[in-house]
Amino acid sequence: MLGDKASSVPLGVVLYNVNVCYGESEKALAVRKLHPVNTVALVPDKSLSIWTSIQDVPDPKRPESWVFQLMPTWLNDGREHFGGGEGLSELKKLAEDLAEPWRSSILCIPDETEISPNSVSYWITSAWDNQGGTVTLAGDAAHPLPPHRGQGLNHCIADVANFVQAIIDVNERRATAAQAISAYDAELVKRGSDEVKTSRDNALLVHDFEKFMDSPVLKQGYTRAKLAT
Repeated sequence: MLGDKASSVPLGVVLYNVNVCYGESEKALAVRKLHPVNTVALVPDKSLSIWTSIQDVPDPKRPESWVFQLMPTWLNDGREHFGGGEGLSELKKLAEDLAEPWRSSILCIPDETEISPNSVSYWITSAWDNQGGTVTLAGDAAHPLPPHRGQGLNHCIADVANFVQAIIDVNERRATAAQAISAYDAELVKRGSDEVKTSRDNALLVHDFEKFMDSPVLKQGYTRAKLAT
């Protein structure tokens, strides 16, 4: 369908995606104290971004059971990175001089927690031959996004809604399969291409604090905040 056009491009960042249960109420409450759902920290001198979110609350009255997602990422440093105990040691070394609660969120990770580096890559969504409406793409296959902008699920939901509507149009004879799927593809390619480029640029931006502070996105947010006060 796509051949070399779908070859993935490395983003150029190191990413660890860690699911962690601290097993102690005090530690879990400390990590969650800034926000009940999600926080993002930028550390300029380390070119570091840390995403911290709550993933599962089996029992709201037992914080020791809560599961968090930690996603520390930094610009590619040219070194090889490992999982297991070696990877955890690297993360804890990185966290030693961070502010709280991000320092403790990493230093308190139990030793038995599974740790592994993740490859982050993308490809710019491009048009494909849908074989007369018999083949198409959706989700990460259509628009693999770096995670820093947090838009992957949103676009997957849009894909599903649009695809279901295309199938309804075919079943109700408002369009042929070729017409309906081609219309679905055209919208997805435009939206997916725009989002992949934006997510790529955003992912690199959060690791370069000087550019981030001068970015149109931040300035726009600051202007809106001033207007709201």
